[in-house]
Amino acid sequence: MELGKRLKRLRKVHRLKGKEVAQAIGVSDSTYRNYELGHREPSLDILVLIAKFYDVTADYLLGLDDTAPESSADTIAERYNLDIMEKKILEFYMTLPDRERRQFLSGIKSVQNNDESVYEKHLADALEYEESMHDIIGLKK
Repeated sequence: MELGKRLKRLRKVHRLKGKEVAQAIGVSDSTYRNYELGHREPSLDILVLIAKFYDVTADYLLGLDDTAPESSADTIAERYNLDIMEKKILEFYMTLPDRERRQFLSGIKSVQNNDESVYEKHLADALEYEESMHDIIGLKK
């Protein structure tokens, strides 16, 4: 995978806008966009800043090491000793857009409050959404 694709993947995984990354590493929005598009390559100094920003190695960014950086879900799962299903739920949650995250959390809150009708609606919504997303995150039916 080329540098631009890795930069874009990391930015999306961290749920950031290009503008936010550009500002953090001290380049213009258009310069960072050109890094992601492969129209321009960062200097060594900027490459180091990007690696530090994303907490990855320069080797990973350059494609010399294909070991994907540990995800936030991995870190959280290890810290809280989550089992495999709990980790899959966390990974699923992390893939959701903001609107679906709010719905997901609303469903969990309704379970906490024993609100059966709301719980059943959210469960049905979640199952429908999970059905459409299972291939993306590798859940088995």
